[in-house]
Amino acid sequence: MYDQYSFLMGYMGSGKTVVGKYLSNSTNYKFYDLDNFIESREKKRFQIFS
Repeated sequence: MYDQYSFLMGYMGSGKTVVGKYLSNSTNYKFYDLDNFIESREKKRFQIFS
């Protein structure tokens, strides 16, 4: 069986995180927010993501 991935792309404030969390909850797939991933990896917050 192959891993399946979905990516949501769009402008800031367009609802990608809301839709991603909804899809994750309704399908039991994992949800990753790339903004949060980058901030935690770099151990600092970026103004563009706030």
